Amino acid sequence: DYVEGKYAEGNGLHEQKATEWHRIALAALSLGGEPTSIGKDAKGEEINLIADGTYNRGLTQELGQQGINGWIWGLITLDSMSYKVPEEAYYSRKEIITEIIKRQHEDGGFSLGGIKGDPDITAMAVQALAPYYNSQEKYTYVSLDTEKQVTLSIREIVDKALECLSSMQGEKGDFSAYGAYNAESTAQVIIAVCALGI
Repeated sequence: DYVEGKYAEGNGLHEQKATEWHRIALAALSLGGEPTSIGKDAKGEEINLIADGTYNRGLTQELGQQGINGWIWGLITLDSMSYKVPEEAYYSRKEIITEIIKRQHEDGGFSLGGIKGDPDITAMAVQALAPYYNSQEKYTYVSLDTEKQVTLSIREIVDKALECLSSMQGEKGDFSAYGAYNAESTAQVIIAVCALGI
């Protein structure tokens, strides 16, 4: 009802936050629902949260409009059920991956802003990239931090991120964000290492 109501207003779920699509798609999946057919829009057409919130998001707003987490959760959502990305899609899976990895900082971490990694966003990036860890494919891109061209594998990128996370770990094994040790940051890191089978 909520999704259909928002679509009836004409703008979909949220003007800037692509993660609104991702959260609802993942929640629907966890409840046994089908996010590619979650109701009808104002024209009576099927609402496809996967298309609208990930690979075709660029038709209305950039997938990363709200920051790197839009790219990260877009990839996590796409890979949640190994959804195929149509050839005519606005973004390819590889383009989404590249948008994530070109935001890696020199310390190996990722963040919403600044030049140093934070545990939450770094761990989320690792979660998104985990399915590609054993791929032999190399990615060539321009780092947003250094403005230099880089060619790396996902394994190399993730290993740098893990080193960054390791350096952030507190004496008691937990993680802090914005100056406070907290369960959320620690949980994100636990999910990241579990996604890699560590």
